[in-house]
Amino acid sequence: MSDVDSTRLFQCTLCHCQTLICSHCDHGNQYCSPDCSRKARRKSLRRANQKYSRTRKGRHNNAERQRRFRQRKTEKVTDQGSGPTVVPVLLPLLVKTPVLNTLFPVIARSLSRICHFCLARISDFIRNDFLHRQTIHRRW
Repeated sequence: MSDVDSTRLFQCTLCHCQTLICSHCDHGNQYCSPDCSRKARRKSLRRANQKYSRTRKGRHNNAERQRRFRQRKTEKVTDQGSGPTVVPVLLPLLVKTPVLNTLFPVIARSLSRICHFCLARISDFIRNDFLHRQTIHRRW
């Protein structure tokens, strides 16, 4: 057996890649990387904002915010002319991948015996469920 007690194998909720995590790093993780976690959080916040904007209070707050914006816009006395013409520049496409793939792009798949978060050696025994705390059932 390895230095680590146990290892959990899970599938990232967002990108669906398989991830190994040691019991030390495992805090109920659902995502393979901080990038996937941030994307999921933004998606959740966007959904909540859309839901709020469909309510009566949300519509009234939006109307009030738009009224204040139009009021500020009318107070401007001068407009600035158009600036110099900007020449478009082509930028390379950067694809975000899980942390392990960015650290080891060539051998990421062959490194199956390390934690994908702390890169420590993992146990040979892999579980696919959370560790549950032992609870004492008392009879009253």
